Amino acid sequence: MLSLLALSFAGSAPAGCFNGGALVGAQVGYMYLKLKQEAKAKPITKAEADAFYNVVRESLADEGMYAVSDDKDVIKSIKEFNEVSKVATLVITSTDELKSEALYKKLAGFAGLRGVRIVLLTDKAGKDKFDKAAAAKIATDFLGKEEDFSGKLVKADGEQKYSSNNGFAGIHAGYLGRINDKFLVGGLVEGNWVFGQDMKVDSVAVKDTSARFNVNIFLRAMFNLTEKFMVGADLGFSGQEIRQLKSTATVAAGATAKSSDKESKWFWNPAARLVLGVALTENILATAHFGGVFPMMKQDSLDKSVKAKYSNFHGGVGISYAFGG
Repeated sequence: MLSLLALSFAGSAPAGCFNGGALVGAQVGYMYLKLKQEAKAKPITKAEADAFYNVVRESLADEGMYAVSDDKDVIKSIKEFNEVSKVATLVITSTDELKSEALYKKLAGFAGLRGVRIVLLTDKAGKDKFDKAAAAKIATDFLGKEEDFSGKLVKADGEQKYSSNNGFAGIHAGYLGRINDKFLVGGLVEGNWVFGQDMKVDSVAVKDTSARFNVNIFLRAMFNLTEKFMVGADLGFSGQEIRQLKSTATVAAGATAKSSDKESKWFWNPAARLVLGVALTENILATAHFGGVFPMMKQDSLDKSVKAKYSNFHGGVGISYAFGG
């Protein structure tokens, strides 16, 4: 395939210029990533959030709304939401889960909620030790003040901007062919490992939600300013994987979501960047690139009930070795 590409380019490089050819190399850099999530079509109102909060708090303050079981088959048969009684039943494996905000946000998705039951799945020893009064106190203490919790629910349904600052490192391969003594054109595929902190919404970190693998596919054109220095551009597509902790809806009944239990979502959008190059030898090219991903396409967000647009700004340096230029 590369030999066929090579035949399509007839130009030759002046002495000392980068020859081009089949490329392999590596790059490192920095990325500011943004995911703009739209507001929900039917957002929860403050009155609805307050009413929801009251139902949840009153239910979980009642020791009679707690149960315990050591039978996984019984747990699997539990219906998460009873459409007749309008009572939701959530399965936990530790009372620590009663301090999870995601547990209560999930309840907000059940229309007409009138009550909440909590079922603890444990072994026989844990079943004998389960303290319903202590569980009720943990839940009601966590819920805190009505206005705080209700406000979070309302805000969560509005437009949100996820963002994170990340470093990246990766490898690339491609072809850059010379068409005359000034121009080279070709293509490049990059794979990058992205590392950084958890993504944030309004400066608040979203636990266990972070950018990971990144893929770029570019068409590249370069122009020789001098024998050593080049300027060019990349135009193509960029894909970004974002990993998050599995929600209770996607974790098997009776299991607890661990930090290693992740699910991935890929986001794609067009990308463009400026490329500056320095020919170290006729076969080695050092580059610096600056550019971004443009938020043009809407995709399912991390919350699949709404859409989002992915974008980033990135810059980095790389080095490429060319074979057969």
